[in-house]
Amino acid sequence: MIVLPAPVERAYSHFVMDRRTGWKSIVDFGAALDSEPDDAVNFWWGAVTVFGMNCMLNIVKQYLQTFPREQINIMFYEDLVWIRYFI
Repeated sequence: MIVLPAPVERAYSHFVMDRRTGWKSIVDFGAALDSEPDDAVNFWWGAVTVFGMNCMLNIVKQYLQTFPREQINIMFYEDLVWIRYFI
């Protein structure tokens, strides 16, 4: 089972954490996303971006290349939480 987070909420949460820890000085979330290509080049340990770190496509691709599709169940976290109320 692959449980995917809501991408926008996860990216925003990561942005808030970066603001709190001092990694980002930009106050506006939209401006922070716009500045990411520049930040990725200038970041001290390499290309790290809120959007890039929250993109689950490559992770899902690796699972699909490793396991048969019928053995994989992909769900969004919100759906998983919603389902538990009906079980």
